[in-house]
Amino acid sequence: MNATPESLRLSGPVGELEAALEVPAEPSAIAVICHPHPLQGGTMHNKVVTTLARTLQGLGHATLRFNYRGVGASAGDYGEIIGETADALAAIDWMRNRFKGLPLTLAGFSFGGVVAVRAAAQVLRRRQAEFARTMALEMGKPIVQGEAEVEKCAWACDYYADHAADFLAPQLRETDAAKSYVRFDPLGVVLAVMPWEFYESLIETLEVLSDPEMTAALRNSLDDLKQGRLLPHEEAQKRLGV
Repeated sequence: MNATPESLRLSGPVGELEAALEVPAEPSAIAVICHPHPLQGGTMHNKVVTTLARTLQGLGHATLRFNYRGVGASAGDYGEIIGETADALAAIDWMRNRFKGLPLTLAGFSFGGVVAVRAAAQVLRRRQAEFARTMALEMGKPIVQGEAEVEKCAWACDYYADHAADFLAPQLRETDAAKSYVRFDPLGVVLAVMPWEFYESLIETLEVLSDPEMTAALRNSLDDLKQGRLLPHEEAQKRLGV
């Protein structure tokens, strides 16, 4: 059964942010979901965003959808992605305060995916000292090296946020047809793991998979990687149905 949405007004950088919180019976994680471009009709009610929220709820996440500044009942005006990232960080802070100690998933669709990745970079930098200390305690990495690893992860987030659109843009090809091109379609989940820092692994959902079983299989496989259990290639293929 889907959770009943709770309408909220969060404190944002330039005023209130309209939001919807949905909490399963026993949440084991939290998720903040970012919607598509506000100047192209994107809102927290976007079909892909709500589908992603339901999928995450089925996986035990308490989910928060929110409208960026200037969208719906949220105060302010379009912030050229910098403002929207600040709004996402405010939403993240609210969820972490409401559900203390639960792991966080950031997700977004289209423009929202870029906002989520940019916000992930800021979260990494905010918690750089904490993550570096964890590396030191769990694997003996010197603090300075651990801090550098966290910054590398944050830099990677910024890089892909800046260049993902170019990577996915169609490439024209000369043929006898009126127009020919190579198209790059996102496959669903992209996993980025810096070597050994499994607790730093970043999961960004760029497109929602409509098949709940496939989504669950992906999540299980990603959880194995996050916990440091490397699956044999055949087992990974079996889980993903490929």
